[in-house]
Amino acid sequence: MRNQTHAAGFIDLPMFAGRCSTFAVAGKIQFMLGRLLLLAMLAGETLDAAQLDLRVQTSPTVVTTNRDLTYFLAVTNQSGFVLSNVVVNATFNAPISLTSATNTQGSATVDGSVIVFRIAQMAPASTAPLTLVVQPLAAGLLTNRLSYLANGVTAVETNVVNFVFAAEANLGIRLLSETNALVTGDWTRYRVVVTNAGPERAPELLVTSQLPVGWQFLSFAPSNAPADLSGTQLVLRAASLGVGSNVFFDVSIQASTAGTNLLNAFVEGREVTDPVAADNAVTNIFEVVNPLTGVLAASVVSAQFFNPQTGLMEQTIRLTNPNDFAVAGARVAFPGITQRVFNAAGTNAGQPFVALTRALLAGESVDLFLEYFVPSRTAFSDPTITALAVPTFAPVAPIGVEVPINRWARLPDGALLLEIPAEPGRAYLITYGEDAAGTNRFRALPAVVAPGDRLQWIDEGPPKTSRRPGEVPARFYRVIQAE
Repeated sequence: MRNQTHAAGFIDLPMFAGRCSTFAVAGKIQFMLGRLLLLAMLAGETLDAAQLDLRVQTSPTVVTTNRDLTYFLAVTNQSGFVLSNVVVNATFNAPISLTSATNTQGSATVDGSVIVFRIAQMAPASTAPLTLVVQPLAAGLLTNRLSYLANGVTAVETNVVNFVFAAEANLGIRLLSETNALVTGDWTRYRVVVTNAGPERAPELLVTSQLPVGWQFLSFAPSNAPADLSGTQLVLRAASLGVGSNVFFDVSIQASTAGTNLLNAFVEGREVTDPVAADNAVTNIFEVVNPLTGVLAASVVSAQFFNPQTGLMEQTIRLTNPNDFAVAGARVAFPGITQRVFNAAGTNAGQPFVALTRALLAGESVDLFLEYFVPSRTAFSDPTITALAVPTFAPVAPIGVEVPINRWARLPDGALLLEIPAEPGRAYLITYGEDAAGTNRFRALPAVVAPGDRLQWIDEGPPKTSRRPGEVPARFYRVIQAE
């Protein structure tokens, strides 16, 4: 405000004789005061700040993070004169995300961290509605510092304070594993699946997985996810998870101790409250046994043959139970092999193995059809093979989208060929059973990855399936697209 000296003045009100109109006198006083105020503005004086008013309402009454908080602003010119260059500034003390800013009588812009509303002119006694919609990003006290001014009107500041509660999101966690019956030394993979049933988006997830005591961590995917490993505790982090969405981690570990082993996992959301805590933790139980050696016998019964249709080297080995008792399950391991066993069921201590997924009776022998991937496409020295008696290898039934089987054909050697439409690089799980209803289904081993838009799979019997197709009355298949 400029400092200026003005001559003293007075208002000479006329005297009315007899009956006078107080309304007329009051009106004349108001008119004269208005002229003085106008003269003061023209001379560079500042009006009383009360000549500009700002009223604020917010919605909703309960404010949570990541949900819209609306400020309804009403600016009123109470001066009785036209006000120019009316400005309302909004700043926040905590992080927010701006959804929208609306000014029907002017502009709404962002200047750094300040949201600025501008109105060129406001008529006397007029009101301008402004709307500001933001999403608070952190729980706690949120202060919207509002300042408003106009030409000739001193700036006024007011604070609108809301308490922001953490967003509410019903997070859930599941553990999926291929099998819960393992042999010491087995490499196994489990999947942690986190879901968000809402009603809010979860800004950040923290998943803690407690591995069984003594087990060895191998790897996890996606490999770029932030993770920390301390002893047997693995902590994984993920970015925001929307309502109805899920995120998963694949963790590979080695079963190092026999007995009953517990795998625990827990999920929590940062800046979010969970209305249902019961599904935030989950436990898987792994039964691990030591394999029996020297009980079964394995031998090579055919030379290696390159199959140009599959691009794989093929060979048959024989697994025999010479005892007078049955074993629940059997494996053939390949210690020291340098070629890839294409149809291996799994890995134990870094070495592949194939599995017979049924009991091997006393005195019974079964032939296992092996496939090797050999880049040179030439035979190599027959591998060393070791037979082991183990529990039945029973993979968990897969859950996912069923894929139609386009074609099937019985091959001259009795094997069955299936063809399905596929997505290149996608894994598919094949289940089979002896009744169409699928009341007792098994999973073929291993999962297969599609090399193109069509996938052909051949059932030659063990070790992919428990018996050759011709050895059972009927066989029904289903193909599941892996998650």
